[in-house]
Amino acid sequence: MKKEYQIFERMQQNNFSFWFPKVEHCGIRVPRSIIIPVDNEMIRHFYMEQSGDYEAILCFVKNTVEPAVKEAKFGLCFVKNGTFSNKFDAGHSCLPHPGSLTEAIININYGALCNDAGGESEIIVRERIPHNAKVTPCIYNGLPFRNEFRVFYDFDDQEVMFVVNYWDYDYIYSHLYDITDRIIFDHQREKMEVRYEAFKDKAAQAVAEAMKNVSGLDSAWSVDLLLDEKDNFWLIDMAVAEQSAYWEKRPGYTAPEEPKRTPICLIKETDETAIEQI
Repeated sequence: MKKEYQIFERMQQNNFSFWFPKVEHCGIRVPRSIIIPVDNEMIRHFYMEQSGDYEAILCFVKNTVEPAVKEAKFGLCFVKNGTFSNKFDAGHSCLPHPGSLTEAIININYGALCNDAGGESEIIVRERIPHNAKVTPCIYNGLPFRNEFRVFYDFDDQEVMFVVNYWDYDYIYSHLYDITDRIIFDHQREKMEVRYEAFKDKAAQAVAEAMKNVSGLDSAWSVDLLLDEKDNFWLIDMAVAEQSAYWEKRPGYTAPEEPKRTPICLIKETDETAIEQI
């Protein structure tokens, strides 16, 4: 039970409200961000199972979220919950069109609940990092396709462990289900990989310099940096390492072999209640 609680506590650290205040002024650019708490009653509405759920969320957005966004004086914004952005349908979720904030928040949190992604206890609205549409195409229905570096950093040892290309071809390509996304990925792949190689050491150095002065975080974390068209790094996300994609690529780790199974090529009924493998 103690171990399960420790795992739960570690997972809770993935929430934006936990880690962002600790790194907001670390020295790497971050988008201006606001954190809006969500109570349990509103989380229930995110399931969209009962009449009145949509109206309740609409009221929450009109009375709580929109005034906070207006006060922050954001232009175009990026929206997520504490841990999940539903970026795979960016135009209807994390990168909403003006006037569609309610639908975006519903899509993000409904997706989080369906995928057990968590984060429903807060809404995060961030100033959108601008992109140059003349040179940067989009995938996932509106997400600018730019270089991202996942840097694994150990806060106990205060050192970078390793760096991976977030858009690794072998990891990502088979999970692109829209033909347009595949066309764009194929077209941009060489350029993206060249830029990754040119900037990966700089990404590691930026994280090493910034995180050595951060307090309140321990053990290993993934730190995601986005590289914009002007070669500026932006810290866009963090998560505990053991719950991050690519953690299995850490130096010295060998994935355990799956147990071998005897294939069942033919079965025959031996009596009314038994089946024998042959």
